[in-house]
Amino acid sequence: MTKAVHWRRSGYCATNGCVEVARLAGSTGPVIAIRDGTLPGAGAL
Repeated sequence: MTKAVHWRRSGYCATNGCVEVARLAGSTGPVIAIRDGTLPGAGAL
């Protein structure tokens, strides 16, 4: 079963976009994913 990823928008947004982050479960511990908030369909960086 796949868990939903909960993206959080950075509080430091500019007029041209924001960075979004999500905490994921990795095999050796938590992993932080980062994506461009203006292109959420592009996936994590």
